[in-house]
Formats: sequence, C-alpha cells, structure tokens
Amino acid sequence: IESRIRKLENSPKHAFSDVLELIKQGAYYDELTEEQKDRYCSYMNVKDRRAFEEVQILVLEEMYGEENPLHFQLTYKEKPLTKEEFEERVKWVEEQFYKDDDIEL
Repeated sequence: IESRIRKLENSPKHAFSDVLELIKQGAYYDELTEEQKDRYCSYMNVKDRRAFEEVQILVLEEMYGEENPLHFQLTYKEKPLTKEEFEERVKWVEEQFYKDDDIEL
C-alpha cells in the first residue's frame, strides 16, 4: 500500500496529496472544511457528496444507531476489485438484503 500511496502523491494526474496527508494524519470527515470534504469525495470517486452523506447517515445512524454517522476516520481508497471479488461482494450483498425475505436468489 505504501508504494501505491507514493505513486499517488507523485502523480500529477491524481493530485490528491492534500487528501493523502489528511488520511495520514488520521483526520475525521466531520471535522473537515467543505472544500476538504469535496476533495475527499473526489478522491474516493464519489460523484454526489450529498448522496454520500445521506447514505452514511442512513446506514450508520438508522441501521446501527450511531450518534454521529459523519464522524468517521478518513480511509485510503480500496484497490479495484477483480471480477471474481466483485461477483462475491454482489452475492454477499444480495444475501444480506434478501436473507429475511422469501425471495430465492
């Protein structure tokens, strides 16, 4: 992961050194400025920050009872999934979503 970070830091194409520094420092999302939140979402390939925040609130607050769902430590972007990993993840999500329903997958 360190080599991937160095490549990102030195790449003009992916000029997210400010975001990578925030991640290294252990910054929390709700403590960022509006511009930093936009930059973090851009780094994570999130097209709609408002939707991202609403999903965080829905999942963490509504489903898990978190009091401040936007108070999470910034993380590095995941390495892209292989086709097999993607299919496994989709299957897991479907199983979680439909586990209490009478729907057969």
